[in-house]
Amino acid sequence: MALPDLSELDREPVTDTELRRIDPADLYQFLTDNWGQIHVEAAPSGQKIQREVHDELKTGDYEVSVGKLLIENHAGTELPAGDFVRWMVEDEGFTLSDTKQELPTRDAIDLLESSEIAEEETRTPVFRLLRPLGVGEGPAMCFEFFGGSQSEPMRIISRIGNKLNVTPEDKELYREQVFRLTSGFGAKGTTKAKELMGVPPSLAKEKLLDDCFASLMTSIGWEKVVNHLGIVQSGALLEMGAAVGTMQALVTAMVLAEQEHRPLVVRVGAPAFGLGNEKTGLNYIMNTQPDMVKTHGLFACADFGAIMSEGGEKDIQPHVTLYGKGNPHYHTVFFLNGGGPLLKMLRQHYVDRDKPINGMFSVVRASRVGGTNDWGALFTLPESLPRIMNLNDIGSDALFS
Repeated sequence: MALPDLSELDREPVTDTELRRIDPADLYQFLTDNWGQIHVEAAPSGQKIQREVHDELKTGDYEVSVGKLLIENHAGTELPAGDFVRWMVEDEGFTLSDTKQELPTRDAIDLLESSEIAEEETRTPVFRLLRPLGVGEGPAMCFEFFGGSQSEPMRIISRIGNKLNVTPEDKELYREQVFRLTSGFGAKGTTKAKELMGVPPSLAKEKLLDDCFASLMTSIGWEKVVNHLGIVQSGALLEMGAAVGTMQALVTAMVLAEQEHRPLVVRVGAPAFGLGNEKTGLNYIMNTQPDMVKTHGLFACADFGAIMSEGGEKDIQPHVTLYGKGNPHYHTVFFLNGGGPLLKMLRQHYVDRDKPINGMFSVVRASRVGGTNDWGALFTLPESLPRIMNLNDIGSDALFS
């Protein structure tokens, strides 16, 4: 998706993002009530589904269409930190804490809006929202934030994202900041999170890594495809991680987990609170805090895939890599194009922590298609993935031991 014209930023700071304030309870209810409109179309045998987007031909094996589900109450909205946190605590039964103690609501909101960032030595979240098993009617959930919306990496990627001309040096600096934003959780396990959530430590895990969570289209589409193919691990922990995530996407992640009856862990390097409309760029992550808008510009991070690209992502083919015992009970999924740089970053995170990789990595091609009334995504999976996952489904654990 091409960026809108940002030339106005060179003349005077943008101070009006023209976003409407959305209530998290209303967003949650809308998504729950309309979830059934999502559908999957598979390409005929030996063929590809083709869609043209901004004069570029996109192809895939599966198309997931959500209609206006992720546009009507996502695009052009602001969901402030205070509204999100208070709703999670007062209506959804979550508790607030850092790694040492429970937090007052005001402190938690301040952390989300702050310049805090997790220390690289400890790699612990600065703030956590937790709902253990047995609290409320939904599955256990844990949301972890490794920095605030005004942390140094966010300020740098926002500044670069709002430039008219991004240089190779800018792109390298941008990637460095995304690496910082993901370093807290890239190679982090879920042992502690499972303990806090009250779910079995041996529970299988599916980990979805993306550059950002804006509307959450890619993650929803992926889950619909694997359900369509019958290769989802029923009841497995769903872990999701991204450098930046909107509050709108986090509400959407809650609904996704509840629809699939799966415990959920979401980890983001930093939060954001706005999503663009058709005028500013449909579902682009937007700055909403006055200082961020005035100092850096309208966009919180702009086009992750385009700026992080090292030029070779289109040449990477979907594939599966097995590490250690290669157990698909521990499955990590990357989405191209942004998944190309993230895959490289994640491997480095493991090296930095001197931690071996174990399980299965899948690289999947995902392309956003459609417009306001027919939002969707195309997916191309590794050819071997259904066979590997089906072996797992029939209980062949001995194959991976």
